[in-house]
Amino acid sequence: ALLCGSIIAVGGYSYLNYRNFGYFGVTPKLGLTLSTKTLRFVERLPDEYAATRAALVSARNAALLEGDHTGTMYIWSLVPELEAITGLEGPELSGYMLRLNLLLIRKAPLAYLQDAVWAFGSYWFPSSGELANLSSSLLQLVWALIHFLLIGGFFLSFVLLIGAAIHINLVRT
Repeated sequence: ALLCGSIIAVGGYSYLNYRNFGYFGVTPKLGLTLSTKTLRFVERLPDEYAATRAALVSARNAALLEGDHTGTMYIWSLVPELEAITGLEGPELSGYMLRLNLLLIRKAPLAYLQDAVWAFGSYWFPSSGELANLSSSLLQLVWALIHFLLIGGFFLSFVLLIGAAIHINLVRT
């Protein structure tokens, strides 16, 4: 029931986007967003995409020197230049970038998976910036303990719920 409900909800939303805006999906920016996971190996784009590759590498390298030094959000400052290079805008540009990113993922699947796992880990860890912790190591430690206790409690509840459901099904049979 949950799977069918999700498929109907996401499929319906995607269909509405297709009918109203001309793209089938939940966001018209999928190709651009996927660029945040392929930034470490954009150099592997073939020569037929040389202009785009040069722009991607240049913007990525500049972004690595700024902010949090991960460069992951480099693509968003590059959109106007990509529009000029490709002559595409909006969903068409994102579709172009989706094709390039899928090509990159085929060329370097393990590098892509490493970035995806890193993103998963960084999502589940608490923020460690100075603003989030008021520049206090003690406050950062306390916040991390609270954070992991809450997440651990959530996962423990999940495991217990699954275990109870399995136990009930076994008792009934």
